[in-house]
Amino acid sequence: MDWQAMLNELNQAILDNLANSAPDVLRDRINGPAEEQERFQRVVTATKEALSGERQWFGCPGASEQEISAREAHLGVAFPDSYRAFLKASNGFIIPGSFNGPLLPVSEVQLFGETNAWICELWAKADYPEITAESRLKGLIRVSSTGLWTSDYLLVEPRPPTADWPYTAYCYDRMGVNELETFADVIAGEIRWQKSMAGAG
Repeated sequence: MDWQAMLNELNQAILDNLANSAPDVLRDRINGPAEEQERFQRVVTATKEALSGERQWFGCPGASEQEISAREAHLGVAFPDSYRAFLKASNGFIIPGSFNGPLLPVSEVQLFGETNAWICELWAKADYPEITAESRLKGLIRVSSTGLWTSDYLLVEPRPPTADWPYTAYCYDRMGVNELETFADVIAGEIRWQKSMAGAG
């Protein structure tokens, strides 16, 4: 996987999207109340900079192996290979126009059960596939900040994939969980979304 090429493609799709027409929901965040702007500060700032021509790149310098390993040890997990490769290419990424929040730097990722215990408890009562079992959700790693609808998150799996469960990345929203085999699939989905929005502008 050529992560730099994929992130370059994502970055260009974001710029094209914003150049054509930033989604209305994002404009609401830019021009909304001060408390909303504070909650979405990273996206708001990056979007304003891009629209004014001050920003041309939404990624970050890559994380070192030491930084990644230190966070894994702190959380007591092992990140999936695809997600580790992403972090080495860009330690976080802001994606204006996405329903998901910015991808966090490795120092800020957390276990989903520590930051969103109420969601885990809610889904524990639902009749839904294995991923939504409370114990499993609690152990997933939240790698994005709050999304535009406050409950959309990107998660990765600390357990190695198996033939029965090949998924290592998930898009969580209020309706459930979309399972993906690799974190690269997450980014590919974001690229498709940005291009579709740019084309609709």
